[in-house]
Amino acid sequence: NTLANEEDLFIQNYHTILRKDRSNNMRGGGVAVYVRDSVRITRLFDIEPVDLELMWLQLKVNFKTIIFGVCYRQPNATRDEATNFITNLSTSLEQALYLNPDCLVLLGDFNDTCTIWDSPHTNSELGNGLVNLLASLDLFQIVTESTRKDHILDLIITDSPGFITKSGVDPPLANLDHCTIYGHLDFKHYSKALSLIHI
Repeated sequence: NTLANEEDLFIQNYHTILRKDRSNNMRGGGVAVYVRDSVRITRLFDIEPVDLELMWLQLKVNFKTIIFGVCYRQPNATRDEATNFITNLSTSLEQALYLNPDCLVLLGDFNDTCTIWDSPHTNSELGNGLVNLLASLDLFQIVTESTRKDHILDLIITDSPGFITKSGVDPPLANLDHCTIYGHLDFKHYSKALSLIHI
């Protein structure tokens, strides 16, 4: 497959797209982020697992440091692949939290097939692995509505839910089969806020 050229993905007033393409050259997959050019960004390659479609950025907004990540997990994983995903994600999250940001946000399509987040994930490939991991690290998952059919597949994970003043699920864009999730990150005593959108 031919990967899109960066010039074809340019959006005015945004940094050049940040991306982590799927390494095995299979169709689809990979993750990408657009960031306004007024925000200082640093790519955190050192905490990105090689074999996960996971990208981390450090954002500087109004003297606050935000560690922001975006992740995609392929469905139909084997038991070993699901276990490896949780293990690698755990290590990466611990490394991100060790950087002691003012706020950490991780979002993406985790394909964790549940209908209610705070319930046993008996039909999920990950079982309770992801739920237990987030609880062990004092992280919160704030998407409560289904994002594809009856399932909550697309998640917003954070250590600072009090900073996310608005979040929710909007209809899919164009012909996509997942809904759009959004979150509004607001540091109230500063003049600007950061809106985070994932498709």
